[in-house]
Amino acid sequence: MRFAISALFRTTPLINAARPKAISTYVPLVMRKFSTYNGIDFEQVSPNIEIHRPKDAKPDAPIVFVLGWLDGKMRYISKYATPYAEIMPGSTIVMRTVAKWEFLYKHDVLAQETDELLNALPALTDGSSPRILVHSFSNGGLATLGSFFKRMHERKGAMSPIGHIMDCSPGRMTSDASKAFTVGSEDRPTKKMSTILFVRALTAYRRITGAISGRPEFLDDLRRKANSPEAWMTHSLLPRLYLYTENDTFINPDDVEEHARDALAAHRKQGVPRFEPEKTESIDWPPLADKPVRLCRWVTPTHVSIARHDPKNYWGNVKRFIEEASVMENGPRAKL
Repeated sequence: MRFAISALFRTTPLINAARPKAISTYVPLVMRKFSTYNGIDFEQVSPNIEIHRPKDAKPDAPIVFVLGWLDGKMRYISKYATPYAEIMPGSTIVMRTVAKWEFLYKHDVLAQETDELLNALPALTDGSSPRILVHSFSNGGLATLGSFFKRMHERKGAMSPIGHIMDCSPGRMTSDASKAFTVGSEDRPTKKMSTILFVRALTAYRRITGAISGRPEFLDDLRRKANSPEAWMTHSLLPRLYLYTENDTFINPDDVEEHARDALAAHRKQGVPRFEPEKTESIDWPPLADKPVRLCRWVTPTHVSIARHDPKNYWGNVKRFIEEASVMENGPRAKL
């Protein structure tokens, strides 16, 4: 084993290159910047995108997208990305983070960075239709996924998704969710309160204008698209694993479970199986082919900290989900 996953969440990864302010997708090799996290090298495509391209890459290995939370630091997101080098050897691994203000109103910047990502992964737009696995975190990861959907359709890309893991997601744009934009300003109460008021006012404005124009609120629209086979370019919705916690300051677990029920309903099925690791030692999941949606609910961990709190059950359920999802048939639609 290359490294112990449980130890991964107790140590600080080595970063051997300073992050650049900006870097073009196509630059000479000698000018490229790299970071190393837990022995795994990542190329810095941009300040918000890093890609691991294994030397022993396998042509049929899925591309793994790890889409981080709002303002997530790469050194923390890497704790979730690097285990995939062991779980899915030979796979290209993409780390992507998103700034708070990109999420709120700079959607053009979000789209531009998604283009940089697509340029760095030509298999997504050259007709190859690669297999992909998505692991998204919180509402920030969902926003990145929504931008990815939009640009893939606009650029007539193609993909064959095998599964989607949603960690502490998806939520709604509630008063609790607005507090996520104040992380880092806890010791500045004036800034914290003004940020909350701004976010709530912007959300209220969008809901009002959306009701008039018939357009859904941004986050509500992302929730809907995540459960849309058309967005994923598939005939049916792909398998889904939800990892979430009751002790989440920003995401209501009821919103997660509602989304899971809608996902299973898209398969014309009911009764989402749920496992609570802190209350049950193990679970005999029904076959993913019969129930392609799973809920893993914790009580104690806080927002995006489940793996640090309970690495055994977290990664154990992730591995099992991937093993089953990888052999399921979920054929892609024809290229748009």
